[in-house]
Amino acid sequence: MDITQDGDRFILLTYDSAIEIALDVNDPLPKTDAWIEGRTHRALSIAQLIQAEAIAYAPDGRSIFYTTESVRGSAVPVMRQVCE
Repeated sequence: MDITQDGDRFILLTYDSAIEIALDVNDPLPKTDAWIEGRTHRALSIAQLIQAEAIAYAPDGRSIFYTTESVRGSAVPVMRQVCE
């Protein structure tokens, strides 16, 4: 997980997507029925990796970097994706 520098969004990495959540991290989470796809959160498709491990926003908060773990010493790709 990573939080944007301004603190208004954070992103979680799953094995097949990234979930970006647009919330004020200083406020409590809204109740379940208040979550609205595209407003409070969105799922971002990511490249399929062996085992997604880490995610971070670029300094400008407009793109993300994510990676996987090494398999038997293999090279580990660092993927960059623009978030629109």
